[in-house]
Order: sequence, then C-alpha cells, then structure tokens
Amino acid sequence: MKNITLNLNGIDDIKFFNTEACKTKLNIDMKVGNRCVAGKSLLGIMSLDLSDKIIVKLIGAEEEIEKFIKTIDRLLIIE
Repeated sequence: MKNITLNLNGIDDIKFFNTEACKTKLNIDMKVGNRCVAGKSLLGIMSLDLSDKIIVKLIGAEEEIEKFIKTIDRLLIIE
C-alpha cells in the first residue's frame, strides 16, 4: 500500500488518470476532504473538488504500484 498526492487540472488529466487506473490491477481510492471515491470510476473522480490536492491510496503488489506511479508521474505533487 502506498499513498500519493495528485493534482488534476482539467478533463484531460482526469481522463488520463482514469484510463491508466483502469489498465492496472491495483485497488485505487481517491480522497479529497472527507469524500472518498474509487479511482477507476470516472464519475466518482469528476464528483471530487479538484481545486484541492487529491490523496490517492494504491493497494496491490509493490511492482504494480511503482509501474503505475511512473506512468502518472506528470500528475504527482512532490512533497
């Protein structure tokens, strides 16, 4: 399990993240404030307040997690 922080700036970022999330075997949860949605749900992602940073919980094999993070690295917020 690993938590990462994302910033989604518009529909293109949302579609990119969702497409990549759907390709992986990982279990992905996204949280903004007290609202949590499945990362593989396009409607769920679009219902979030995307003006704030998004906490993403990745659950699965470590190799899959690292591969997914490399794929979406342009969306990551480095803290």
